[in-house]
Amino acid sequence: MESGGRDITPTILQQELQVEAPTANLVLPKQFVAQLQRGDEAPSVLNAENWVAHNDTPVTVTNFRNGQEGQRISILGDGFTSVAGGLRIAIAAPFLLEDGVRYEFQLLRKKWRPAGGNGSGGGGSGSEGPPGPQGPPGPQGVAGPQGVPGVDGANGMTPTYLGEGATFTIPESRQALFYMDIVADGILAVDGYLIGVD
Repeated sequence: MESGGRDITPTILQQELQVEAPTANLVLPKQFVAQLQRGDEAPSVLNAENWVAHNDTPVTVTNFRNGQEGQRISILGDGFTSVAGGLRIAIAAPFLLEDGVRYEFQLLRKKWRPAGGNGSGGGGSGSEGPPGPQGPPGPQGVAGPQGVPGVDGANGMTPTYLGEGATFTIPESRQALFYMDIVADGILAVDGYLIGVD
C-alpha cells in the first residue's frame, strides 16, 4: 500500500506484543463498530468497544460474553433491547436502551457495571443514568360528593324527598322503613321491601 510516496504496508502480528513504555500515536487507532447479535440475551463483545443494538422485538440482555477485565463497551440503543442485572451485570433494576441513546459499561471484577454517561446520548460529562426504583404511592385524592343516603347510609333512614333526577333504590333482600310521606319528584325504585310504620 502506498501513501504520499511512502510504503505503508501494515505489519501483521500473530502473537502478543508487550510494550513497556508509553507510545505516541500521530493518528487515531482504527476503530470498528459492531452489531450486537440480534435476539441474543448474552451477546458476544469480543474485540470491539463500540456496538449497535438492532433488535426489532423486545430482548432482555443478562450478560455480555467474551469481555476482558477492564474492557469498556459503548452501545447505541434501539428501543427494543433492555439490560437486566444479575450474576454478570451490576444494575439495580432493568432498563430499556432507548433508540439513538448511547450507554456505556465496563467489566470490573467479573461484572459489567454502568460506566458514566449512560443515557446522555453524546459526549461531555456523564449525565443521567438508568432509572431508579419506583417511588412510594402519592397521597389519597379528595373524596367525591356524597350520594343520596341509601338503606345502609345516613343512619339507615329512608329519604322523605327525592329531587328531580335523584334515584333512591331499596336493594333486593333489604327493607326500608318510613314513617313520613315520601315526596318523589325523582325515582323510587323498590327491589326489596318498602314498609310504612306508625
